[in-house]
Amino acid sequence: MDILIYGTGEFYEANKNLLVASCYNICAFISEDINSEGKLFEGKKIIRLEEIKNYKFDKIVIATEKWIEIEQKILSYGVELEKITIPLISKELCKTDILEQKIHKLKKKTSKPKLAIISYLNDNFVKRFDSYFGVNYDVTFITLNLEQSRLYIDSILKYADICFFEWAGSPLVLASYSAIAKTKPIIARIHRYEVYTNTIKSINWDCVDNIIFIANHVRNKFKRVVNIENDKLSLIHSAFEIEKFTFKCHKKGYNIAYVGDLSYRKNIQLIMLIMKKLKSININYKIYLTGTFENQEYKDYIYHMIKELDINENVVFCGYVPDLNLWLDDKDYIICSSTSEGHISSIQEAMLKGIKPIIYNYEGADEIYPKDYLWNELDEAVNLIVEEKYNSNEYKALIENGFNINDKTKEICNLIDEVCKNYK
Repeated sequence: MDILIYGTGEFYEANKNLLVASCYNICAFISEDINSEGKLFEGKKIIRLEEIKNYKFDKIVIATEKWIEIEQKILSYGVELEKITIPLISKELCKTDILEQKIHKLKKKTSKPKLAIISYLNDNFVKRFDSYFGVNYDVTFITLNLEQSRLYIDSILKYADICFFEWAGSPLVLASYSAIAKTKPIIARIHRYEVYTNTIKSINWDCVDNIIFIANHVRNKFKRVVNIENDKLSLIHSAFEIEKFTFKCHKKGYNIAYVGDLSYRKNIQLIMLIMKKLKSININYKIYLTGTFENQEYKDYIYHMIKELDINENVVFCGYVPDLNLWLDDKDYIICSSTSEGHISSIQEAMLKGIKPIIYNYEGADEIYPKDYLWNELDEAVNLIVEEKYNSNEYKALIENGFNINDKTKEICNLIDEVCKNYK
């Protein structure tokens, strides 16, 4: 077997017996170190990655710890996934009974088109569409990590009629370079964080028929990074199951809710400063925070703020909340202080319950929410909380009219049907 080896460093030296079988014929080594170009290593020429087109080979063996980044680069040069080998990853360890069952389900004949929804690690947001998509499609949800993606992605593409990728993660990277991808309708949905990663630069977007964005400002950021025709880019906001949240008319009060991770991006320190101002107005104000801290450093910082601001009695950490709908019942406000968001599900879910939103004016917030709900300065947030204006029906109506899951399901299904027309 003729092979190319990517890597000549310590990782290769330490693992060469595992990486290179005795039956392999090494044609050349690949290195991006310009000082190594043209030199010999173990009697073989060292070449640049772009030179692989000059070689006939059966496999490229990745011999570096940074194999994820390298694999994506190799794929971008037109090398098929099957020709890229990472011997230290065991296929058997990547297999699970659940994934095997899902592939078996996709193989079966069905009366409806088979829709595979492939998520990278987290399918929480798309799972809410399950029963709604089920009206038109035979739906299979598949969640993959990187190693599992390498093992299963071709089978998913082969047996599904339509592939819907939730998040622009490694499953989409690998799928976009598969030969089978050209024969199947492929739709991707992007939320927010993806536009700040290098992953979107690694995807072969020519193989993706349409990309759904949940917010326009995220779509605009994507367009600045990826050169792609506008007719492939769709805006469909997040969706919510209205009936799952119990509505009642709330009123001005003292209980403020925060739902989400406790992280630098979420700007929890701003909430603490707001609480200090609120306490000076009325000692009954309290902030109730769900979630866990990003790390110990940030936790120490926030607890230090609480002590120095003397608001210990006004801050309650609630940890994980199993029933958010119930937990929100006695809350009067829902606050957001994030530096960056696509949508904020917890805000919209609280609004469905009739709770007043207090939303930091992050980039794109004014595309989704009225300016009356937004704040830029601490005093503006405080004023939104202490003012008399409070309208539960208005908050619910905004979400019910603009983010109803029935309407959003129709939009997505119409998009899928349009894409599928090109494959008939």
